[in-house]
Amino acid sequence: MEKGRKEKMRVLVFSHNFPPAIDGGSKLLSLVARELKSQGNQVLVLTSDAYSSDDYLNTRVERVREFGDFWGIRVIRLWTWRWGKAIIRRITGPIFVWAPWLEIYRFKPQKIIAGVFPTLIPIYAWILARLLRVKLVLVPCFHQKERGFYRPWLGWVLRRADQIWALTQKEKSFYQKKFGIASRKILVFKPKIEADLFLNKTQEAKFSEPPTIVFVGSQAAHKRIEWLIEAFEKLKFKLESKEVERRKLKLKLILVGPKTLYSPKIEAKIKKLPQWVRKDIKALGRVSEKKKLEVLDQAWVLVNPSVHESLGLVFFEAWARKKPVIGARMPVLEEVIDDGKNGLLFQKDDLEDLAEKIEMIITNKKLARKMGEAGYKKLVNSE
Repeated sequence: MEKGRKEKMRVLVFSHNFPPAIDGGSKLLSLVARELKSQGNQVLVLTSDAYSSDDYLNTRVERVREFGDFWGIRVIRLWTWRWGKAIIRRITGPIFVWAPWLEIYRFKPQKIIAGVFPTLIPIYAWILARLLRVKLVLVPCFHQKERGFYRPWLGWVLRRADQIWALTQKEKSFYQKKFGIASRKILVFKPKIEADLFLNKTQEAKFSEPPTIVFVGSQAAHKRIEWLIEAFEKLKFKLESKEVERRKLKLKLILVGPKTLYSPKIEAKIKKLPQWVRKDIKALGRVSEKKKLEVLDQAWVLVNPSVHESLGLVFFEAWARKKPVIGARMPVLEEVIDDGKNGLLFQKDDLEDLAEKIEMIITNKKLARKMGEAGYKKLVNSE
């Protein structure tokens, strides 16, 4: 975000999805829109009618019905054509059946901010920016190890954007080295977490019994929820059969986030578990923001074993509730999580290490509280 700029503008935010979708990209762009609005800018949002990117393929999935203003921002949801073939969806991304040309013309945007990769939203936004003769800012949320992000047309539009917003220094360096983009065109910014997410400075975090492990995010394949389920099963067998702090340690796992085309595999994984393990796993699916906070307040630790991340907004949300976090060791998260201070990093492809890191926190409430407080302070000091 351009700090210190006082000129008020009319900004069109073009997002693949938008709340109540809760994936990281849509949440990030909603934070961008809200911050622009708080700075006195006029903001208009164009988005799809999908809860997740997988919805572009699933013809039977529910469409988003929430229309109108969000946080005082006008949000226009464009009706998407839902293809029945995966190959078509992978090529096209969302297909918009109509566009509100008259409303866009009346709004007269001076800048377009668009994301995320690997959807075709950046291409649509580039066309719109050329037609309106305004500047284009891209927020790719790039996953450096995921092949879909390297589609030729996405690299093409990336080089032609007027500015790129990177979420970390590692992401900025990546654009410079991989795509040859000049440093002056790349802005590193940290999204501002909503004030209503934060506990009061003097308020202690709750650590509910039994110790609860929480995952928040879409049920996409790259999130590796099955890994978390396997680690949970290992810990159940280990800790419920021995004395921990003079008692048998019961455990609970809560999964929060919208279903995707990958969800049946996660459900099948849970069904294969012994009943005494399965009964302590709750998959809540898509929930309200209020419910999400309630779940985070129950947590002893938030775990995201994802193999790809551009930032991991959910880590910030957990810290706002004074909870420790665990993520996979990768360049981006090494920049986000201070290993051993406000959370833990596990070796990306080591399931045993993931289970050990979770055990370190759920068997030591003092450590969990200390790490959660450290994460909270990091957020407060960066505001």
